[in-house]
Amino acid sequence: MKVAVLGSSGEIGGKVVEELLSDGVDVRRGLRTGAGAPHFDISDRTGATRLIAWADVVVDATPSWVCNPVVTRALEHVPVVSTGHVAIAGQALHVSCAGALPGVLTGVPLLLPRRDRKVVSRTMISAPLSRSAARDMLQGARRGPGAVIRRDVRMPLLDAEVDLVGYADTDTALIDGRFAHPVEWWSAWAGRRFRDALFSAVGMDPDQAASVLSAAAGNGVVPGCEVLAHATDGIDEVGVRVASMTTLCAVMAVSCVKVLGGLGTAGMTALPQQLTALDLLLRTGTAVGQVIETAGGVITRAPDEEGEL
Repeated sequence: MKVAVLGSSGEIGGKVVEELLSDGVDVRRGLRTGAGAPHFDISDRTGATRLIAWADVVVDATPSWVCNPVVTRALEHVPVVSTGHVAIAGQALHVSCAGALPGVLTGVPLLLPRRDRKVVSRTMISAPLSRSAARDMLQGARRGPGAVIRRDVRMPLLDAEVDLVGYADTDTALIDGRFAHPVEWWSAWAGRRFRDALFSAVGMDPDQAASVLSAAAGNGVVPGCEVLAHATDGIDEVGVRVASMTTLCAVMAVSCVKVLGGLGTAGMTALPQQLTALDLLLRTGTAVGQVIETAGGVITRAPDEEGEL
């Protein structure tokens, strides 16, 4: 399988390249300069076209807010796994949110053993954020205005108070459909400085807001753990701890690439033209727990019962 990776100079893109190479995949980087090897120069239409003609799948790890019209037009004709929120409308399959969070963590409620109870799900990021990552996060957050906020709530797995922000997106609706009752979805934010920055960013210019959020992030709220997730139905509960947010995002993208490679052209044609990474994994029977554990995540349960791993 031949995979081209855009945005390979970034943390997630670079990790995607590393993971693919370790699996023996033929990888080429799409770069706008002559540096790096092996690569395609995508600074003009000719280079972008050559990359698309070579690749079976393209991983787009560029920030969602970065737009290269030459590359975007080329990507309309090849299967794409995108780490960001933006889906490209074209003639080929496009898998979005492969490196966005909550992403695969939206599937954590599936690790519970039952589907007939009311579930509460919480996720928290405790990782340093680059300006690029902060801007991408804000873009995703702004898709859901009017969110419910609960301040100073004690979160399981964490001996600290957090602010909870309610959210809903395509993936939450997907998981809701698998339960008897809609799941209660919350993103958790710990650390007063970061929480204040998050709420003060509302209404700011995107660049300014990203700078403020990036400067306040990564205060080591949970030492040795950059991502936390917890789901409970009031009786059973499941917790997830992941040491590296970058690794989790990259493994999610690589998992999608592997799924597409296994499906082949005919299998990809049978899928919806646009879908999220979590949707792709669930449609093809890829276990959410397996993706989390491949990224080095630790899953705990109480009581000790297995859900849909």
